[in-house]
Amino acid sequence: KYSILWIVFGFIILGVSIYPNIIIKIASIFNVYYPPSLMFLIGFFIVGAYIIHITVTITRQNKMIVKLTQELAILKEKLNKK
Repeated sequence: KYSILWIVFGFIILGVSIYPNIIIKIASIFNVYYPPSLMFLIGFFIVGAYIIHITVTITRQNKMIVKLTQELAILKEKLNKK
């Protein structure tokens, strides 16, 4: 599911490592004095967004598991009555 995302990030990291002036230019646009700190900040936001996405996915799956468990219990109860 996330393979394309990892490939894109890999190419971005490869591009920045081959052409380090890119991050310096981006840092100057945002008025960042120390360019590696900008890379750290971007990485921090990406990881934070990923964690929020995974948390939402897990919460949705937990709700589905509870609903399926309740439906299974109802069906078992109906079978036991017959």
